[in-house]
Amino acid sequence: MGAPGTGKTTQGGRLAERLGGVHASAGELVRQAQERGEAVPRHPRKRQLVDPQWIVARVAAEARGAGLLLVDGFPRDPEHLEWASGLGEAAGAIRLWVDFETALDRMYDRGRTGEDVARIVHRRTFYEKHERAVLEALAARGLPVVAVDGRGAVEEVAERVGAAACGLLG
Repeated sequence: MGAPGTGKTTQGGRLAERLGGVHASAGELVRQAQERGEAVPRHPRKRQLVDPQWIVARVAAEARGAGLLLVDGFPRDPEHLEWASGLGEAAGAIRLWVDFETALDRMYDRGRTGEDVARIVHRRTFYEKHERAVLEALAARGLPVVAVDGRGAVEEVAERVGAAACGLLG
């Protein structure tokens, strides 16, 4: 987990490959559906979020019975944890963090349409507003969260993420 631009998708994919698991990025699943012209349903009460049932169905389809599933970008709200339980037993979460300037640089570098400064600030603010509640909900379920510094070269961060995953998985 982590705010936009922290490296969740980059590191999730690398970690899944390293551990022989499957990686599913909620954001990528949404973008792919939109590119195909699919209507992506919004949460019935929290319109800024995608319907959690839709995300879980897409992530489950990506998992295809994998022994290890790494999900990034979900849950975004404590309520999502109820839906996420349908994906299997969680070992915990890795929380990537970077300063705003690093995230901004990364988001600009990936060159997505519509990611101007105002949109990036909005997405980060929205994430930060909801992150505490998700962290508290994870703690209430006894799920550990390991904070990892997402700054630095991709390989450096991958080493830190790998160490955190080994600690979670035992």
